[in-house]
Amino acid sequence: MKIGSITYFWVSVFLLAVLASHLVLPSIAFAATNLTVGPQDIRFSKAEPLVGESIRIYAKIANRGNDDQRGIVKFFEGKNKQIGPDQPFSILQNNTADVFTDYTNLAYGEKNISVRVIPFGKAGELITSQTTLFVDRDSDQDGTPDRKDDDDDNDGVIDEKDAFPFDPKESADNDKDGIGDNKDSDDDNDGLLDQEEEAKGTDPKRFDSDGDERGDKDDIFPLDKNEWEDSDQDGIGNNSESDDDNDGVPDEEDAFPRDKSESRDFDQDRIGDNRDLDDDNDGLSDGREKDLGTNALDPDTDGDGTLDGQDDFPLDSSEDKDTDHDGLGDKLDPNNRNKGPLLKYRVETDLSPFLPYFFDAEQSSDPDGEIAKIAWKIDNRVIEETGFVDFFLMPGNHTLELTVTDNDGEYRKKTFILWVSPVIYILIILIGLTIWIVRKVLKRRTTKPFTRKEIEQKNLRNK
Repeated sequence: MKIGSITYFWVSVFLLAVLASHLVLPSIAFAATNLTVGPQDIRFSKAEPLVGESIRIYAKIANRGNDDQRGIVKFFEGKNKQIGPDQPFSILQNNTADVFTDYTNLAYGEKNISVRVIPFGKAGELITSQTTLFVDRDSDQDGTPDRKDDDDDNDGVIDEKDAFPFDPKESADNDKDGIGDNKDSDDDNDGLLDQEEEAKGTDPKRFDSDGDERGDKDDIFPLDKNEWEDSDQDGIGNNSESDDDNDGVPDEEDAFPRDKSESRDFDQDRIGDNRDLDDDNDGLSDGREKDLGTNALDPDTDGDGTLDGQDDFPLDSSEDKDTDHDGLGDKLDPNNRNKGPLLKYRVETDLSPFLPYFFDAEQSSDPDGEIAKIAWKIDNRVIEETGFVDFFLMPGNHTLELTVTDNDGEYRKKTFILWVSPVIYILIILIGLTIWIVRKVLKRRTTKPFTRKEIEQKNLRNK
């Protein structure tokens, strides 16, 4: 009983399968639709269309099966740009049908044209094919596409020799600047307009008319290959004269033979001495050297091996360093880490006799300590005071010496030459002489003259 049941089950399955095959297979037989379309089945109403034209695209669809077929055809440019609306088709068994659409206002270039065939009632079924179409220009509108036309702009110059093959107004570009010679006002791009070159006699088609490797605009002598500069503007080229800048210094001796404002470069820094603020390049400006009394054309005025700009004593060959900046060189400074006194004084050097004068150094100071002693000496007379009053009787020069000492024993000296004017003495002498002369004159005027009788008596006495 059990074996018989199993046999009955498998027999039933087999019968159902046979029945299903008869019912279902006819309805899915379109899985192989037998519709075909190939690149050779796509054609155009004009094989070589031109820009702006409209053409018709045809597709021949073949039905190789035994059933009639219906559906739609889609035409595309590229992947997704559809050309025209969907086109329906209906094809009898073992037959073909032409489907077409219009392709309007064509743009320049190569186009990928594809055809997609979609039969009705057969979801997912798609038959595609593609081909290419080149849309050309006819630049000169002579009816010949540019690709076949050897003179696209019909200007008489073949394209391979035409710098502007699509511009009938231009064919040459002498200076390769992208502007045709007819429109370009400077065909050789040398900076001179073509009209200027014609006036000067230079070649508007040559950047360097005389071949001296100088552009015509920058060449003072554009028609003389031996000359191109005239620094002094005297009409004679630099190659023909010995003083190009006419500054009186021969070129062979002139550090700047083409600059009339410069001829020397003492420190060879390529800046002329007239413009150079530091001619000897020692770190001190020429103006500062003048104030200090150093030589602006000698980087080491005192010859001690230290540049003036680094020398604390540029006029003293025995000193070049002042570590404590106290005004005394390290070699003479007993303590170059101690800043000596700073002198501040009031001294008059032009004096008059008999008048008192006040000399004062009380404002002197010591940056790192205090003032211990202030002493004055006048003509070997010592006065140990911060200030004093004195007067002078004798005219002429007198020596005044100031010495200020700090609490570390370091001192600073300053010597003055005082001048006592003799003018007052001269005035006294002149006044006395004047008085004497006046008295003499007055005495002579007050004396009575002798009478004749007095004269005779005087003569008799003398006998």
